[in-house]
Formats: sequence, C-alpha cells, structure tokens
Amino acid sequence: MKAAKVHLSDILLTALAPMSWGTTYIVATELLPPNHPLLVASLRSLPIGILLIAWLKQLPKGIWWWRILLLGSLNIGIFQALLFVAAYRLPGGVAATAGAIQPLLVVWFSWVILHEKPSKRSITAAIAGFAGVGLLVVSPAARLDGVGILAALAGAATMGLGVVLVKRWKRPVSLLVFTAWQLTVGGLVLLPIALTIEGSITHLSTTNLLGFVYLGVVGTGMAYALWFRGLDKLKASAVSYLGLLSPVVATSLGFVLLQQTFTLIQLFGIAIVLISVLIGQQSNQSHQPNYTPHSSSHSLIKVESQSREKLLRRRSMTRQPEVQVNLQKEELAIRKAGALSLIVSALSLGIGYFTLPVWFEFPTSLVNRLAFAIQASLFVLLWVLVGVMMVSMGRRKSLADVGGAAAGPPSDKIAVQVAFLQNTLEQAVLAVGAYLALATLLSGPWLSLIVTAVMLFAVGRLLFLIGYHRDHRGAQGRALGMSLTMLPTLAGYVLAIALIIIPS
Repeated sequence: MKAAKVHLSDILLTALAPMSWGTTYIVATELLPPNHPLLVASLRSLPIGILLIAWLKQLPKGIWWWRILLLGSLNIGIFQALLFVAAYRLPGGVAATAGAIQPLLVVWFSWVILHEKPSKRSITAAIAGFAGVGLLVVSPAARLDGVGILAALAGAATMGLGVVLVKRWKRPVSLLVFTAWQLTVGGLVLLPIALTIEGSITHLSTTNLLGFVYLGVVGTGMAYALWFRGLDKLKASAVSYLGLLSPVVATSLGFVLLQQTFTLIQLFGIAIVLISVLIGQQSNQSHQPNYTPHSSSHSLIKVESQSREKLLRRRSMTRQPEVQVNLQKEELAIRKAGALSLIVSALSLGIGYFTLPVWFEFPTSLVNRLAFAIQASLFVLLWVLVGVMMVSMGRRKSLADVGGAAAGPPSDKIAVQVAFLQNTLEQAVLAVGAYLALATLLSGPWLSLIVTAVMLFAVGRLLFLIGYHRDHRGAQGRALGMSLTMLPTLAGYVLAIALIIIPS
C-alpha cells in the first residue's frame, strides 16, 4: 500500500506546535501566578475553546461525545495539568527530558492500537532522541524532584495515547471545531479540580494577563490546531518525534533569557535530538501494512528456505544494474554536491569560530586539549557503533547473511548497511586523526573548529545513509552526505600540515 506524499511544509507547520510548548516552561515561571499549575492549565485552554465553539456553533454528536471527553482529557486536561506540575517543580530542560520518552510510548501505542509495526529506524530514533534530550540537562545546577519527574512521565504517556487515538478515530469535523471541542473539554475537566485543590487566584497583574493571553492564543489554540493538523497529514510516530523540539526550545530559552548553564555536552545533545527528529520523519516516507497477505508470507518463506549454497552462487555472479547509470550525470551531481558542501562547511566553521567561544571556554593546556579531542571523537565513533548495530541486526534477519562475513559477501538485504559501516569506519578514522592533530597545534577558541567538524560529520553521515537507501546504484543520492563528512576532515589535515611545516 503506497503512502500519501508528505510535504516538508506539513512537517514544519506541525513542528511549530511543540516549539511553542517549549516556551511554556519560561512563561510559567516568569509570567504566570505561582502555585496554581492546575488552574493555569485550565485557564489556558477553556477560554479559547469556548470562544471557538461560540464562533463555529457546532457540537459533537452521538459516539463523539464520549470520544471527545476522553481525547480532551488526554490531550488537554490531564496532559496540561501534569505539564504545569512538572514546569513548576523542575527546570525546563529536566521536565522536558522526562517527557521525551513520548516517542517510544507512541511507537508502542501505535503497534498495539493502530497495528503499525515499529521499524528499527523508528525505535533507534526514539532512543537517540531520549538520550539527546538527557544530555541537555547534564549540569550540576539541575535539581531533580520526584513529583515533577513523575508528572512529566505521566504527561508523556497520556498525550502519547491521545495522539494515537486521534489517529485511530479520525476527526469527523473541521480542524478548528475538533480543536475547540478538546480545548473546552480539557479546561472543564480541570477547572473544578483546580478550584478545589488550589483555590482561585486573588490577584492578576498585567504581566500575568499577558502570559495567559500568549499561552491561550499561541501556546494552546494555534499550537493544538497545528498539532491535530499534523496528525491528519503525518504518521503518529513521526508527529511524536517533533515533540522532541520542545526541550530544545526550553533549554535554549533558559540559556538566553535566564542565564541558565549551557555546556558543550548540551550542544551535542541538541545535535542528537535534531538528528533523531530527522530520522523519525523518514517513517513518513514508507507505509508499513497492518497485515501481511498469506500468499506474500508463503512466497517469502519459500525464498528464504533456499539453500545457502544457491544464494551464494547467485550473489557471486556478475550482475548488471537494473538502471543504466549516466556517468556524466553522476559526475555533475557529485560536483554540485561538493560545491554545496564546501559552502556549507566554510560557513559553519566560520560561524562556529565566532559564536561558540562566546558560550564555551575551550582548553589551553596540551593535556586538556588532547582530552577535549578524544571526547569529541567519541561522538564520531558513535556513528561506527550505529553502523555495527545496523549490520548485526540485518544479519540476524537474513538467511543469506546469518553466517557472517566469513561465509561470503553480503546479500542485497544488508548491502547498504555494510557499505555505510565500511565508509563510516574509514571516515571516522580519518576524522579522529585530524582532531588529535589539531588539538596539539591549536588552542583556545580555535578548538571550536573541532566541535563544528563533529556536527558536520553527524549531518553528513545521516544524509549519506538516507541517500544510499534512496539511490544505492548511483552516486547522486549519497554525494552530499559523503562530501559533507569528508571536507571538514580534509580541511583539518590541510590546516594541521600547514601549521607543522610553516614556521610560526
């Protein structure tokens, strides 16, 4: 079954919702009345929901009464209450880290409820995203509160279930009406509980009112409309990965506006989160059928039951590509990718040199510089580990490859994974050598070049893998990723050699 075409605009518009939710943490602590998380959650949802219903003049019918009651409670009422409890009791990044488990939960809920079998890519992206968000809060100043962490985890679970149920039931009305119903129900569910537990707010300042208006209109009304629109256009799991952008925004705002600590490790965490979001969006490109027809299963079993000797003989034969490769076209594509990578690399290295030293203090002593280079190299070698895991998992699921490398060359089933591992290993060895050499020759702000090179390496590997999957017969698909990985390393060697042979 062919999946509907996904447009980049749909992904970007949906991403605006979690990005606006990322501002909730700083708005709650700086603009809203303290000690009223439940009432604040109700007041950010209920007024805008009632206004929309009064304007649109449409109510649920039949079975949708209880469905909206459940969806409004999961997506708005319970989730917002838990979100504000976490926001008041934890730093923004810590609260968002616990909530970053949502993509894993959505993958599981989608498997159970929607019968969407999780792919290795989606699980890997979810775990990487959770780990990346965790790195955002590696700070001695980060305080942990048990109640706040439980609230963030529970909030991730409730909204994760709500996301999948919205996808399962499909909205019966327009986007604005559907959003208005849930906002109103969520606010009504919370209001009596909030008034009973917390009481009313005795005084509202102008700052408080501005905070409520922002959260109601932008952080709730517009954000949820975009979120539910995204659930119409994208897969539930792909939408959940975009939620990882919320802690990135929260942590960045805390650093910019509240002078919260921000370390080099947190910067790598942001890079990992962004990469996991990109990987997660790849699940939109292919549709996993909910079931496999009997005839297809029978054919697959029949093919896999062939003797290994026959498979090896077939693989050893010289095969002609199914599609004729145009060498001139390939060469032109490689040159274009190289030129684009050169521009991107030069701009990135320049921007990194002028901005990173403002945020971070780089080491000056030789021992500390070498330690810094080794630590940076770890993030490059992680991509080798990713390649090893991909090949290992592929071999376990292929009769032709389960015997390992000693039994023969890889089959087509894992050819891309093996090629990715081999190329990544080569590139990683070269990159680590360049980082160590530069660490012995450069000091202070100049070490920011290594940080930028590591980021470009990660982006390059990701683009290389995606391009290889799309076009494994030609060089066009992987040219950009390959050149973006290689050029910073090549520049590092040129700079190191120049510093060695040219007298200072």
